Amino acid sequence: MRDDGDCDNVSVEGFAEIPADDLAVLEVKYSTDEQCKVTLDSVTKTDQTNIDLRTERSEGVGTVYGNYLHTFQTVQDIVNIDIAKLQFDTNRNWDGSCSWWADTPPPAFYAAASTGVKWNHPYKPTIQDQVQRACGADWARAYGFAGFHSDFLWCNFKSEWQTIELAQWNYTRADGTGGVNWWQNRSCPGTHMATKIWQNTNPH
Repeated sequence: MRDDGDCDNVSVEGFAEIPADDLAVLEVKYSTDEQCKVTLDSVTKTDQTNIDLRTERSEGVGTVYGNYLHTFQTVQDIVNIDIAKLQFDTNRNWDGSCSWWADTPPPAFYAAASTGVKWNHPYKPTIQDQVQRACGADWARAYGFAGFHSDFLWCNFKSEWQTIELAQWNYTRADGTGGVNWWQNRSCPGTHMATKIWQNTNPH
């Protein structure tokens, strides 16, 4: 995490693992002050209720489990309006030996970029299936990325401050563990961000 007060080069990065039986929604919050110093504000976990954590089906001689790993990443202004938001949902399977991204409907990957105000402009998200299948302790991984042009007040002080980039790598492993590596590059001071991570059997 960069926090040296350089407004032209501010980035935030984090990684979290989610065990196969974890029902919680993990939320990590950061803020950036007027000098572009990044501060970790809070890390909270909230249990989901009335949800199915995974599906199960027999396949050949073994059992295959599956669910969706969900991630949301947002950048907000001082009154909590979304300047930039990236949603990335990944459909995964595991059987104790290997894990892989599901190729049956709905699609293995879904990404959406959005903003809460008309004067910010998201670009079409990019999705990459970087490692489709992994066995043992290795991770299968998928990449979601979105860029934004922002006209939020403090972003207008410099043209290079108007670009916001959000990226997320979703991971899955043979034992059902999920992982998310999130990254954010922005130079606009006075904003704050949050990343949410959870899993269940709902596509979105």
